[in-house]
Amino acid sequence: MEVRHTMNNKKNYLRFAAVTALALVTTGMIWAQAGPGFGRFGMHPRGEKIAQFLTDYLNLTPAQQAQGQALRQAVQAESQAARDQLKALFERGRAAVKTNNEAEMQQVATQVAPLVSQLAATHMKAAAKGYAALTQEQKDKLERLHDQMKERFQP
Repeated sequence: MEVRHTMNNKKNYLRFAAVTALALVTTGMIWAQAGPGFGRFGMHPRGEKIAQFLTDYLNLTPAQQAQGQALRQAVQAESQAARDQLKALFERGRAAVKTNNEAEMQQVATQVAPLVSQLAATHMKAAAKGYAALTQEQKDKLERLHDQMKERFQP
């Protein structure tokens, strides 16, 4: 019985994580019409499924989908340097962990923080532009979805 309860908690956690990701791309505009995943620091392969869900759910027009594609491409271009730096830092971090080099681990962590912040800001700015392109009906529908997900996954 306890194992089943634990499995349900894991499933709920994974669902919550998926919903959180959905909330972060609130409008879906950035990821609309996305291509394949972009690896570790770009769009996760599941992002394509989320994009398709939001495109269908919000009934995005072809113009909105095109704007989402343009926003996604702008985000990719703007964040490429930060993603490249993060990749190198994570490799340094892995090496520091293997050698238990605490000073190097701290230095890597200090350098990672502003890059992650930069990526978050870039994505939020693009999401705001995408959200602004939604009709009021689409915004309302998105808010209802967000509220449903919050209710579903609150402890």
